[in-house]
Amino acid sequence: MLLIKDHLRLLMHLKEGGEEALTFRGRKKVDELVFSRRITELKVLGLVDMKDSIIELTEAGKKLVDAITKAGLDVESLPDVWIDTPIYKMVDLAVRTGRILENWEEPLRVRGFWSNEGPTDLARELLEVRVKARPSLFLAAELSDFIEVIPPGPEDVGELIRIRDELGFGKWVVNALQAMDLLYISPPDEFGAIYILTPAGRLARESIWLISVVTTQITVDQKTAEQIERGEATERLVEMGLADRGGITEAGKGMLAAYREMGMVRRPTTPFYFTLEEIKVLRTIEEALRKRETNPEILPTKDWIERKSGIADVGEALILLESKGLIERREVNMKDTYWFTEYGRQAYNLVKDCSEDVTSESLKAVTYPLAGEVPMAEWVVQAKRHGFIDKDLTQKGRLLVELSSKVTRRPVLTAYDVAILMKIPKGIYVERESLITAVNEYLGIRDEEEVRRAVRKAISEAESKGLVVVLQNRTVGLTPIGEVMKDVVTFANTQTMKTMKFPVTPTTYWVLRVIAENIDELKEAWRKGVDVTNVEAKIVYNNLKKYTSVTDEEVKKAFVILRRTGLLGKMGPTSAGELLLEVGRMFERLPEEEKWIRQHS
Repeated sequence: MLLIKDHLRLLMHLKEGGEEALTFRGRKKVDELVFSRRITELKVLGLVDMKDSIIELTEAGKKLVDAITKAGLDVESLPDVWIDTPIYKMVDLAVRTGRILENWEEPLRVRGFWSNEGPTDLARELLEVRVKARPSLFLAAELSDFIEVIPPGPEDVGELIRIRDELGFGKWVVNALQAMDLLYISPPDEFGAIYILTPAGRLARESIWLISVVTTQITVDQKTAEQIERGEATERLVEMGLADRGGITEAGKGMLAAYREMGMVRRPTTPFYFTLEEIKVLRTIEEALRKRETNPEILPTKDWIERKSGIADVGEALILLESKGLIERREVNMKDTYWFTEYGRQAYNLVKDCSEDVTSESLKAVTYPLAGEVPMAEWVVQAKRHGFIDKDLTQKGRLLVELSSKVTRRPVLTAYDVAILMKIPKGIYVERESLITAVNEYLGIRDEEEVRRAVRKAISEAESKGLVVVLQNRTVGLTPIGEVMKDVVTFANTQTMKTMKFPVTPTTYWVLRVIAENIDELKEAWRKGVDVTNVEAKIVYNNLKKYTSVTDEEVKKAFVILRRTGLLGKMGPTSAGELLLEVGRMFERLPEEEKWIRQHS
């Protein structure tokens, strides 16, 4: 979305005209050429409509004018650019979370979107206008040329301006792409600002490539879109290169897809997080499997992995990798062993050369553009170090995100997760640094910088577990899964949970699930007066292998943890335990819900 002062002047004049709507030959208060250009831009934005040379406000246009009037906004005192994509994203986040970064306050205040009380009514109205407005695709030949030559991003916005100026494009081209939701620019942070071609922008770019020479402007509005859908090869569609004698061309189909995608924003897929320790563990498992080819006696047990990897506490990394769906446990020769899952080796091959933690932020620099969201420059800097971005999304970055959308995660909780969940209210976003302080207080930890770094990392890891989301303004909120997991912690033995390193692991989850799936057998034993504890153990030993294979000792540990945490009662899962099982089911639905990623990546 993009609105400049000229646009607002015209919109306000149109309102003043009332029934005497302006015509191209009628009452005008601006230069003819400027008037014609601005009216066309407002039509592209979906704020005005033209019928028989009569210009009328659309419903979205009327709503915007009413909001500006109600706010008492002095149009002449506004900056020349009132709304562009970075300002719009600031407004969106301000309304959604009630919080902004320090350097966002002045630009939002001068535009009427922020006050001492937080986001204004005008800010809220703007978001509603954006939903009501239906932009059109309007690509002049120069704009088509520009979108062809720029890297899709994410890339520094300075590179975009450099290309524009060095190749002699008009200054208007960047604004025009923003107006049609083909290009987004991020709000600035300490690392600068970046731009991306949105999914609609990428589709438009690919379609332009299919047209041998673009000699005329390409226009797709609702009427044109319906003609393409019906396969009508009109003279105008042929002239634009969107149809030929054989019907609608691939370029035409692509432009229709771009039009449908304009303004579309999806929920970004849950990103991975890999610590260096986890990468070392994956490397050690790969080494064990390679050596087994010549020496089958070698088994990737916990002790073997710990010895070969040099990691003092390898158990944490094993639990987290198992929860990510990348390794699985198997009992072999009465020993617990760890093996790659279907996706584990692929993930290892993509991160094996990384020399630092692969944070959720670095992968969000890939997931956000795919979802039609703009990432922050800070995230892009990290992603470039890992090779996930190089003026475009690299194959490495795309494949890792695709894997993240395929795996089935399993419930896992650390003491940090318990604290994070308990200190974020449902439906509220909390500033990350404030959350760190609250977590340290909850766990009784000294609030020192080294500890704050550990909690900051824990928040990033909680995002990779699907429990929270960290937005571009560094606020943290609960995901739908996180809200249910918060209830798990609330209804369980919370005080016990926060003292345990891992109050929930994939193994404890599987044991609980097996008991729940065979609860009738447990109830029947209780009615007959049989020792329920023995029946419970028998149920697990007989049925656990269809989910995981662990030693008897590990099963016994799982029972102890489930009872200590209050997830398992005398007659099966408690209310908290039932909620944990629901979390597991939500994780199982995620790969299907995130299937769109695999179709767009």
